[in-house]
Amino acid sequence: MASTDEINQKRFFESRRSFFSDVTKEILRIVPKAVSIHCFGLNVTGPRICPTDWDFMVSVPASVPATDVDYLNRLTSPLGEFRHVGSNRLEVQVISENDQSPCANLVRREGVVIWRKPSEGAAA
Repeated sequence: MASTDEINQKRFFESRRSFFSDVTKEILRIVPKAVSIHCFGLNVTGPRICPTDWDFMVSVPASVPATDVDYLNRLTSPLGEFRHVGSNRLEVQVISENDQSPCANLVRREGVVIWRKPSEGAAA
């Protein structure tokens, strides 16, 4: 049985489905090699002090060169310039899917996957 916190979190995300769809479309336009997109931070774990400030982590395949990941994380890159959807402020970072840094592991553990690339051979 789901806890009250889990139910409230699900409602919170359901009420923002259109926002997450818009964010996902734009991220995939800029980072077509993405394998997953996580939303993390206070809007995921609470207390939702600023419900218009969002943090996202995009994972790319390990085969993507580190120089490409570094470029995507620059403030002057197209992803760095993707800062707003409506009245919402965004921070978007890119990591390699094999990144095992404490930050990457924390995002994977406590963040919420808003998009994942379908597995090869999965039904469409």
